[in-house]
Amino acid sequence: MLTEKQVREMLAKYPDGVNKEIFRKVCHVSPQTAQYLLESQLVPCQISPQKTHRYHIATTDMIAYLQNREIHPGRYGCPDGRPVKNKNLKKKKSHAVNRPSGRQLMAVTRDDYQKACQHALYDLPDVMTIQQVKKVIGYSEKTIQIWCKTGRVFSIRIRCHSLVPKVSLYEFMVSQDFQSIKNKSVSHWDILSYAVKLATINK
Repeated sequence: MLTEKQVREMLAKYPDGVNKEIFRKVCHVSPQTAQYLLESQLVPCQISPQKTHRYHIATTDMIAYLQNREIHPGRYGCPDGRPVKNKNLKKKKSHAVNRPSGRQLMAVTRDDYQKACQHALYDLPDVMTIQQVKKVIGYSEKTIQIWCKTGRVFSIRIRCHSLVPKVSLYEFMVSQDFQSIKNKSVSHWDILSYAVKLATINK
């Protein structure tokens, strides 16, 4: 596990993020594995259409990958050693919204909903980047940044990067503030659907 000193050194050495070559050298992975991790967004990154220097990875995301890899090594294995193509990513993005009915939601207890939130956060690090928070709750990075700045979501700032403790995100997710959002994201509906599933099981 990375020490606090190592994290600080990485943030100081790569304040503006890294490219794929630096990422793979720091993380000690092959070019194929690095491409798979980036193309599949297992490690969040920006991908440009140009032929060279296509990938830009935030240093906080690289750090999160190194920490998570030690806890869940099987999650980041490259299937058959081959990188994932972009066409597969497009299929993944087309995610149908599964909206439970009002009647189903009425059957959900607070305990069911809390367990659904815990399930959504289960394999994530104790401190998350904005990109990781986005994956959990499905709202845009800009919206999450506003929530952090206004105090709706507690966060800490390290070298111009906002980091959200997992416990703080959980407290926000179970709050009335989060639950009362009218235009819910796909991920938000997924959490509610899982809560409905738990409520059905617990009948």
